[in-house]
Amino acid sequence: MSRWDWLKKHLITLFWQVDKPVLLVVDVSPQTCLQLMKTASKPSVSRLHHRNLFADGRRYHLEPTSNGFEMTTTHKIWWQRRRTVFSAVMNGSFSAFGDNLFRLRLDTHIRLIYLLDVFLLPVFMTSILIYTPWHPLIIIALSLILLGLSWSAHRSQVAFEMNEMVWFIRKSLEDHLAEVEQLPTDNPVVMNLDQDFEREWQRFYSNQKKG
Repeated sequence: MSRWDWLKKHLITLFWQVDKPVLLVVDVSPQTCLQLMKTASKPSVSRLHHRNLFADGRRYHLEPTSNGFEMTTTHKIWWQRRRTVFSAVMNGSFSAFGDNLFRLRLDTHIRLIYLLDVFLLPVFMTSILIYTPWHPLIIIALSLILLGLSWSAHRSQVAFEMNEMVWFIRKSLEDHLAEVEQLPTDNPVVMNLDQDFEREWQRFYSNQKKG
């Protein structure tokens, strides 16, 4: 992997993606999963066991795609009588996984407009600070602190929405989630999927050359 590819990958992970993908295995077809989630996304007295999913007026918006779905979530702002604007976008994709099983991969990324909003307040405050008689290093430090605080707040909101959507999907499909036995990750034959594949391959290749 070149340095540019390494940098690009880590920048995408840092600024675009939210955490690692969530993997679920279900024992029903993708069409059935979508129907179950669409039904569960509508509050009903017949599904009171799902009432916690709609706390604070939270709602889930589901749009089918070619190989899965796209989901967002919003909630009510009671004192303003309006709903929030979603900040996270979750993409779910289905793939066959053995006999009569399907793997559901959930990838979440920050909404582009919300990402740009990270820089709005820091840039505005910096445009004021540059006209103060303070030392340039102090202005730079304050600007970086504002940027860090803004990024942390936005990132936390996106992660919160992601967790809410993952919880909703798990509750919607709880009767159809399949348990898949996995080999322990300390098994020398099994490579941890959380590790970088290319790094592990290069390490294996180097060991073989030395051997």
